[in-house]
Amino acid sequence: MSQRRHLGIDRTFLNCAVCHTSTVRGKADAKPMLVAGMGANTFNLMAFEKFINSCMRDVKFSAEYLVPVIRAQASQEQGAELSLLDRYVVYPVAIALMRHRVTTLMHRMRFIDAQPDWGPGRVDTFNSAKALFNFPIEQLPHEELLGTADFPTIWNQGKENQHAAALDGNNNHVEERNLNAAFGTGATPPSLDHAAMARIQAWNASATPPAFEKSFPIDPVKAQHGSTIYKEYCAACHGASGSDFSGQHVAKSRP
Repeated sequence: MSQRRHLGIDRTFLNCAVCHTSTVRGKADAKPMLVAGMGANTFNLMAFEKFINSCMRDVKFSAEYLVPVIRAQASQEQGAELSLLDRYVVYPVAIALMRHRVTTLMHRMRFIDAQPDWGPGRVDTFNSAKALFNFPIEQLPHEELLGTADFPTIWNQGKENQHAAALDGNNNHVEERNLNAAFGTGATPPSLDHAAMARIQAWNASATPPAFEKSFPIDPVKAQHGSTIYKEYCAACHGASGSDFSGQHVAKSRP
């Protein structure tokens, strides 16, 4: 998550890592190992969005209920009372704005109520982007209503940049791909942090997956069997390996 001061208010919300970071454990009682760049295979984005929507629609999401809670929290943590400006202007306006903006957003995202659950580790990327730009979802053909895909890993992007980017291979500029992803999750041109995006891009150009074999024993017989199956059925579209992206159909868009 990221914190940003905007219009005089500190705001905190999700960033790229929520979909591209996960954890693994060797045993059920082991401490989870955080893996940056891994697809977030346990994150249920649809459930999160519906939860936020239900919060906004609750009668208690109002200054009448929330400002007293904020005052009590400020007193407990900081030993200070909120100023009159905060109590009667800043927080009431912020709460009203948040409720209005999220309600408007969820109205645009109403297509999720007509879809089956995405499930953990998955997201409908293209319809979300259409909805954020107020595309009339009802005019979509039924077969285009669902575009659910797994959260991908983002390792070795420098090697992948020789290929067309995005899920449908529609451009070959990684900067544009990243900007499109930001727009698809609610960013607007004035709110983009180009310097931060450039740092992320530079990092994931050379980021590599951790050496899992150091933490998890690999059965060489099963690995060889899996490798044979992968080469026959998967490599042509997904690349020879996680570091070798050569393949007959890799990054080629087909109807």
